[in-house]
Amino acid sequence: MIRAGQLGAAEWWIEAEGERRVAALHVAGEVLTAQVRGHGLSGSVVDPRDHALEALGGAADGAIRSPMPGAVARVLVAAGDRVEAGQILVVVEAMKMENEFKAPMAGLVVEVAVTAGTAVDANALLVVVEAEEGA
Repeated sequence: MIRAGQLGAAEWWIEAEGERRVAALHVAGEVLTAQVRGHGLSGSVVDPRDHALEALGGAADGAIRSPMPGAVARVLVAAGDRVEAGQILVVVEAMKMENEFKAPMAGLVVEVAVTAGTAVDANALLVVVEAEEGA
């Protein structure tokens, strides 16, 4: 397990396998640069939720799925509701974080597959939105 904590504006401690190191980190957009014991490192900042959604094929077909297991905190729509692109449909709590799942397009909610308080597995279907004609 890797643990980390912030020491200053750009200084962090990182602990892995019982060893603690101090690192200077800088994030600009999606680029991360780090200095650890005189060695420069760089990489991309990636939200694992985005990566998981890409692996599932996203929600282009209107099927919104949870990329991780969790508990449904709130269901904000019902079958038959008209929704706007980007509207929050369902909130799933996973690893003590609330993850909002939004409508990929304007349309009609044709299925709500979960209820508040239920547990969901990774790749579980949450909601299906059908695109509006001409949208």
